[in-house]
Amino acid sequence: MWLPSHIGIKGNELADGLAGAAAAATVKPDTDINIGLELSEAYNLVDSYIGLVRKWQHYWDQETTGSHYRSIEKNGFHQN
Repeated sequence: MWLPSHIGIKGNELADGLAGAAAAATVKPDTDINIGLELSEAYNLVDSYIGLVRKWQHYWDQETTGSHYRSIEKNGFHQN
């Protein structure tokens, strides 16, 4: 919603008119606007990734199939 705020201020009424016209313009339905991630969304993505890495590490530690690869990479993702 647009509210005029430059009433009576010389030169700024044109800016108000343009702002009002822009606010009244409709956005096409097929237009995507990327506003990025909220901080909480970024934290959730990181937490999900960490959970997946921990789950994979658990499988790596418990699985016997392919265990010969442990001689190459003993700890999977663990950093020593």
